[in-house]
Amino acid sequence: SASLNRLNELAKEIKKIEEGDLAQVEVQLSEASKRLESADAGKGLDKEKVAAALEKSLKKQQEVEKKLEGLLKNLEPWAGLTEMRADARETLLELEEMKRKVEDTQKQDPSASGKKADELTPMQKEKIENLSLQQNKVAQKAQNLLDKMNKSMQENKRQDESATKNIKEALDSPDVKDLKNNLRSAKEEIESNRLMEASKSQAKAVEGVQEILNKLEENPREMNQKLAKKLREVQKQLEEMKQEMQTLRKKRDEAQKIKNEEQKKD
Repeated sequence: SASLNRLNELAKEIKKIEEGDLAQVEVQLSEASKRLESADAGKGLDKEKVAAALEKSLKKQQEVEKKLEGLLKNLEPWAGLTEMRADARETLLELEEMKRKVEDTQKQDPSASGKKADELTPMQKEKIENLSLQQNKVAQKAQNLLDKMNKSMQENKRQDESATKNIKEALDSPDVKDLKNNLRSAKEEIESNRLMEASKSQAKAVEGVQEILNKLEENPREMNQKLAKKLREVQKQLEEMKQEMQTLRKKRDEAQKIKNEEQKKD
C-alpha cells in the first residue's frame, strides 16, 4: 500500500542519517575531545582549531536534529491513525454495551415503555435518567473521535495523502455522516422513554462507528499488521537516535566548558 511504502521510505531516510550525518558528528566530536584532552594534559592548545572543531560539530549536529524533527513530523499522521483506531474500538464497544442496556431495560419492564415522565414510578424515572446520562457520555466519546479525525484531515491535508486517505473515506461514508444524528435521536428517544426507537437509532450509530473502524483498519489481518509493525520499528529507530543525539550534545557541552575554562586561564 501507499502508506506502507511511505513508511519504508522513512525508514531508509533514518538509516541514511544514522550511517552518514550522525557518524560524521561522532567523528567531529571525538576529534574535538581529543584536542581538548591534549590541551588539558599540557600538550599545548590551538584555540582556533579547537573552536573550529566544536563549531563544525555543533553545526552538523543541528542539521541532523532538524532532519530528525522533519521525520518525526512525517510520522505524526500514522501515529494519529493508530490512536484513532484505538478510540474507534473503544467507542464501538461502549456503544454496543449502551444498546444492550437499553434493550435490557425495555425487556425487564415493557409496560413502562412509552409512558410520559409523570406516569413513571420514581424507580423507572431513575433508570431513564441513568440511561440518558450514559448515552450522553458515549455520544461525546463518538463526537471526540469525529473531531479528532477532522482535525487530522486539516492538519495533514498538505502532507502525504496516503496517511489521511482512510480517514477521508471514513468521514465520507453515509453511515458516518449520519452518526451524529443517530446519536442525537437515541438521546432524545431515551429521554422521552421510547426505548425501542432508541435501540434502533443506537444500532445505526453502531454501524457508523464500525464503518470508521473498518476504513481505518483497511485489511486488519494483513496490511494493518505490517503497517503497525513498521511504525513501531521507525519510532524505535528515531527514539534511539534522539537518545544518541542527547549524548553527543552532552559531550559537546562538556568540551565547550573545558574550552571556556582554558580561555579564562589565559
